[in-house]
Amino acid sequence: MAFTVRGEVFVTSSEYPSTKQITHTPGVESRISWGSDGRSLYYGSLRNGKSNIYKATIKRDDDPNFSNATLIEETALFPDDGVERSHPSISPDGKKMVFTEDRNKLKVMDLETKKVKTLSDDRIATSRSGSISVEWSPDSKWVTLEVMNPMHEPYDDIAIINVDNAEFINLTNTGYFDQNPRFNSDGTAVIFDSERYGMRNHASWGSQSDVFMVFLTKEAYDKYRLSEEDFALLKEIEKQQKKDADKKDSTDKSKKKDAKDKKDSKDKKESGKEDKESKDIKIDREGIQDRIVRLTPTSSSLVDFTLSKDGETLYFITSFEDGYDLWKKDLRKGDISIVKKLGNSPPGYRPRLTEACIL
Repeated sequence: MAFTVRGEVFVTSSEYPSTKQITHTPGVESRISWGSDGRSLYYGSLRNGKSNIYKATIKRDDDPNFSNATLIEETALFPDDGVERSHPSISPDGKKMVFTEDRNKLKVMDLETKKVKTLSDDRIATSRSGSISVEWSPDSKWVTLEVMNPMHEPYDDIAIINVDNAEFINLTNTGYFDQNPRFNSDGTAVIFDSERYGMRNHASWGSQSDVFMVFLTKEAYDKYRLSEEDFALLKEIEKQQKKDADKKDSTDKSKKKDAKDKKDSKDKKESGKEDKESKDIKIDREGIQDRIVRLTPTSSSLVDFTLSKDGETLYFITSFEDGYDLWKKDLRKGDISIVKKLGNSPPGYRPRLTEACIL
């Protein structure tokens, strides 16, 4: 687990008390992102009057992790050219890094070739500090984020951007605050919160929100709408299809056992390519805004939310009465229950979902 304390980066074990201080600088480090190998960290640091992005790597192969590392090497990813770069976010496959430039541009870097391309224009919603919060899709092809039409300020929409060709798709396009987007585990949907159905503030704060999900594929939307019985039947069919496919795969491999090495190598390469392509998210662009569903039962003072890995259960923290509680909803059955009562909180304090899980 990586975190910052007083502007310095630390890493600690989740199982043992071992903790390692990664940086020792007068500058302020922030916005940490893990490399996919677990042996590298990326973070922004304010040095020489400008923010730059740095990479810390475990130098010795014998060191198992950061908290027990004896040598750590730090390198700057960009030259000291007066351009401000910050808020790195590494893709799940570890090959790309999205970051903010000059507080208002979203860019992506290929970590192998070091090539950089621009993803955004003035539609991106930024905080006062220049933060652009993005979440990666599982296939490392898309990012989701809040966007804002300059003629529609201050209301945010939810969008996705393709990091390869900068294709921009507005998922919501409403007159409300749509915020905090994130992909589900298989990348076929994006969940977010919106105030569109709740009591709204007028020139102040305090709107009530709901959790929504927008489906990027028609197949995922149709599957979500199945009854509990129909969904159980579908799972049985998919299970049998997978078993038949694995059996056919095993038979094909045994038949190719005596083939030439060159042909085997080619087959493996093509097979790997097919597997990679099958994992890519195929987005159905037509009618995407008609595939938005409300997940929470009623509007409330929503704090945080997440989906289970199988996408069947929504967990959310909200306050219906005194204090905040952790709730869950079975999206197939519609059953709702309290997981844990968190009790009263100090004034202005809003617990996050990670804190509730630790409690």
